[in-house]
Amino acid sequence: MACAYPRLDMEVSKKMNHLLKAPFCVHPKTGKVCVPLDPLVVDDFDPDAVPTVASLLGELAAAAREAQQGPAAEAAKAPPAQEPWRATSMAEAVRTFEHCLLEGLGASNKEELAGRTRVAVAVGQLNLEF
Repeated sequence: MACAYPRLDMEVSKKMNHLLKAPFCVHPKTGKVCVPLDPLVVDDFDPDAVPTVASLLGELAAAAREAQQGPAAEAAKAPPAQEPWRATSMAEAVRTFEHCLLEGLGASNKEELAGRTRVAVAVGQLNLEF
């Protein structure tokens, strides 16, 4: 029967610091970042491969050093073409978040807004004359 439902520890279920509640929050002891999972490839997930705050800071520092010392020192004086985090191991997690959650929410919101607009036009609450 123990395999039929998840076992919840009392401390884990009532204390905020034991729970990873949202994507991109940081575990207080390990420093690991909570990353969203793509349900289609969840079996490939490796919890030891997720970024930590320390590894992300190292990646950002290395990118900054490379930009200062690289052959394109003049180009480094120009504003960066993209946000610095996009060159870190968080980029894939953000892409997963955007693909699995935000795109679906955007499409859902668009459909709901279109439906509400159709209803408002039908009952005469909205006039769409141009």
